[in-house]
Amino acid sequence: MGSATGGSAGSESDRSDVQHQAGRLQEAMRLFSIRLLALMNNVLSHGQLNLPQYNALSAVALTGKMSMGELTEALCVSTAAATNVVDRLVQLRLVGRRRDVRDRRVVLVTPTAKGRRTVEQVKRDVGAVFSRLLEGLSPEERKQFVGVYERVTDLVWELPLEVELR
Repeated sequence: MGSATGGSAGSESDRSDVQHQAGRLQEAMRLFSIRLLALMNNVLSHGQLNLPQYNALSAVALTGKMSMGELTEALCVSTAAATNVVDRLVQLRLVGRRRDVRDRRVVLVTPTAKGRRTVEQVKRDVGAVFSRLLEGLSPEERKQFVGVYERVTDLVWELPLEVELR
């Protein structure tokens, strides 16, 4: 009962390869995230936002309105963290906050016109940064990179937040 890679030795080899590639990925992602966060912070600082604030504003602008519970879930943060982010966005007049007329316990967050304009401007600015990044790749590499990145993103969102470590 061997596998296509040659039986149990192949399985052990596959596990070893996965561990090796996971180590490479961990280091690449560490370096990538440091630089990407610095680039994003530079773009966002013009709008007086940080990344969590932009992520919240973007989510709200995309849907038109979100409850605080939905926003908390979408951002994978605590209720307190989401509340702090929304407080800042309200101060900047990028979102509004109101009670749901059908259920007063539910707080709804909606984008303002300024908030929607801010999201569109940030998308353009970040798009320009990503375009410069992708210019360094061949057309085939760009297609592969984006496809793999989308697939890995799907896989990350399928993982439970409390991952069982082996």
